[in-house]
Amino acid sequence: MQRCPTCDGAVEPKSAFRPFCSDRCKMVDLSRWMDGSYVIPSSGEYTERTEPMSEEIAAALAKRGMSEDLIH
Repeated sequence: MQRCPTCDGAVEPKSAFRPFCSDRCKMVDLSRWMDGSYVIPSSGEYTERTEPMSEEIAAALAKRGMSEDLIH
């Protein structure tokens, strides 16, 4: 049986809160992300994209009235 990442309790296979055992554990996990307790490791440096956006993505943005500059 799967274990809850917050409290290590058992998680029912059909639980609406999977992978958590309860709404409480789900909200505890969310609050840890929000307060910075959990982070995704990175080099700490933002780097500009060096490759141009693919034509397919640029065309999709243009169709929506957006430009590549909006996502930088």
